[in-house]
Amino acid sequence: MNYTIDSTAFTNYWDLAVSQTYVTCTEIVLYGVLLLLLPVSVYLLYKGPSGPRRTLMIVTLVMTAIATVQLAIHICGTVLAFQMFWFAVQGDFGSNSVRASNVLKIFTILYTMEDFLLVTNNAITDGLFIYRCYMVWGRRFPVVGGPILVLFATTVLGYFCAYEDDYSRSGLYIDYRAVFLISLVTNVVLMALTAGRIWWIRRDARILLKSTSVHRYTTLIAMILESGAIYCLILILYVVCASIWGAENFSPLISILRGALPQIVNIAQIMMMVRVGMARSVEATSSDGLVLPRARAERAAPVFTGHASSVVIDIHASHDRQGEGISLKAL
Repeated sequence: MNYTIDSTAFTNYWDLAVSQTYVTCTEIVLYGVLLLLLPVSVYLLYKGPSGPRRTLMIVTLVMTAIATVQLAIHICGTVLAFQMFWFAVQGDFGSNSVRASNVLKIFTILYTMEDFLLVTNNAITDGLFIYRCYMVWGRRFPVVGGPILVLFATTVLGYFCAYEDDYSRSGLYIDYRAVFLISLVTNVVLMALTAGRIWWIRRDARILLKSTSVHRYTTLIAMILESGAIYCLILILYVVCASIWGAENFSPLISILRGALPQIVNIAQIMMMVRVGMARSVEATSSDGLVLPRARAERAAPVFTGHASSVVIDIHASHDRQGEGISLKAL
């Protein structure tokens, strides 16, 4: 049987199918990385501090579940993209084709769901980042009040853009790049607040602690900056490429970045848990702890008085129950 199809239509449907293949393959590779990190992070959380352990395990499993659903959506989307290409080759993509219409409708619904899941996933991971910043700052709510409001606004705007992009009901246009840029700024601010706080206390701790102990503060700062920089870099690359070629462009680079975003947002957070959890395990077996009693700190340097002398530099940053000191702990 011979089929005839317009060359432009052939190119468009074929490029869509190939683009979805790039997206799915990228996501499969990164999902494999996530699955490798997951059991390690769960084990380290199980062995970690009892207070936040259950909550963080639940958050980790929720992020993994969302990543799994997003991967399933992209696999189904790839299959549907090739099916639409086949319908186009057969000439079965006219307005009267029920099959083609149903496939296109399912494809649109799937990617609306994917957009909503990406916004939800970003809200969860950024919320976790805000929680870390909040605890590192000694539970000072005014420090994270602004990021919380920005995250709420970004989430609402993201849901609206996801719906409008696929259905365009109201005709109100909001550039989707605004959501990514606001999320980028939020992550940069949280990195600066969290790492900056630890750096400030590290600067004072150099007077009182051994160089090997102070080095752990530096390591923790590096962990925070590295985990945040991974996601920020992907966001920057995606926004730049989408601005140059357009988000609907089927270029391999944009497709790869689209496939990376849903998984990197989870990998960055789980990798942080794994690295800090492993650091905690090493610290637990070391005789060179980082607990400095309040009285000793006050005698040695007046800077460690008041609230600052009982700050806990920890991803969960809870006060040390055995001694009101400065303690560097991990997940």
